[in-house]
Amino acid sequence: MGAMRKSAVVGGLVLGLLVMGIGVLGLVPLVPGLGTPGRVTTTDCGTLPKHGPTCWGEFTPDGGGPPRAVSIDDVDEDDATVSARMYPWAPDQAFRTPPGVRAVIGSIPLTVIGGTLLAITIGRLVRDRRRRAPAEPGR
Repeated sequence: MGAMRKSAVVGGLVLGLLVMGIGVLGLVPLVPGLGTPGRVTTTDCGTLPKHGPTCWGEFTPDGGGPPRAVSIDDVDEDDATVSARMYPWAPDQAFRTPPGVRAVIGSIPLTVIGGTLLAITIGRLVRDRRRRAPAEPGR
């Protein structure tokens, strides 16, 4: 396998995992029982490029505990209280529950595209390995 071919395989694997990972993270809020449930009370809102409406405020866990400063997408109202969840891998961001339709619609294609890229790259890698494998004696 040439150096160019190897870099294409590595690039396909890395890009496929990255794109699929971003898509899956957008779908995680659909998993029931995952994360810490609570409420976000917004204090300031704006529009971020590539994210759309975003607000900042305080997340208060349903089970009690101190409020935490967070950002939350798909909310565009100051002084609003919305149902949300926090996850350990995003300590400064809350996710609206149920997730906004835009978030789900945007995450599904990313997951599919990333998975397809991974499948194509792995398929080509397996096919190239089979072609290069020496024939068994007697065949």
